[in-house]
Amino acid sequence: MGDFFFFVESVAVGLYVFTALGLLWSFRNFLRARHELRESQFRLEREQAQQRGGKALTVVFLSLNILVMVWGTANMAAPTWREGLPPTLDPNFARNRAYQTSTAENSGGFQLTPRTDANGDVIPITAPPPSTPKGTILPSNPREGCIRDQAWIDFPDNGQVVFDVIPIRGTANIQDFAFYRFEIRPDTGSSDAMFSTIGGAQGDYVQAVVDGELGQLVPLNYLPGNYRYRLVVFDSTSTMRASCEISIIISDPIPTATPIGAN
Repeated sequence: MGDFFFFVESVAVGLYVFTALGLLWSFRNFLRARHELRESQFRLEREQAQQRGGKALTVVFLSLNILVMVWGTANMAAPTWREGLPPTLDPNFARNRAYQTSTAENSGGFQLTPRTDANGDVIPITAPPPSTPKGTILPSNPREGCIRDQAWIDFPDNGQVVFDVIPIRGTANIQDFAFYRFEIRPDTGSSDAMFSTIGGAQGDYVQAVVDGELGQLVPLNYLPGNYRYRLVVFDSTSTMRASCEISIIISDPIPTATPIGAN
């Protein structure tokens, strides 16, 4: 409703002009119809003159009502509506909407000293964005058993924090290759925890991969915490021939920024 009030207010002058022209044209037709009614000698002529006069008079009243409505909207309704808006809002809010973003903290020990160019103008230095869970590498236990041309995980890296579905990239390729699979177990600091196969019986991949995408890691299936993640490669006798074991840290998804005014 407020948008309608402000629109009428912005085009009020044009509405005044067009409505006034319509009012004058209708009033002129009304006077002409009255003159024809006085001059008419036959019943049919009088009826036609009365009809034209009635139509013209109707348009006159409609034009007057439109003028009153435009004046009331532009001079009363719109200002009243505007006064009722919160201080942070204005009629142009939808067009000039801004989005709330967080300011990055200088957590990396950078020196944020402004610099000057050749003309002496100051060049402000923007603080680097803070680290986010995706791509963050934390100290962890080292890789185990990884051989680059047989069983190797390039991504995620050892000790990487994972909170969203990511592709697994690396190599799974041996002589007499049959299939490979992924296994995971909690990293409790003890070797007693057993690996479990991801995907069960359907979790085997039968195509060898060299420096490519091996599959996907879906962290939403696990509780946040430290895990050991293993790529295992088997030969045609279903014997494990190579493996690559890394550490990953599964965390909750980070919150996303919400536009100001979004419901």
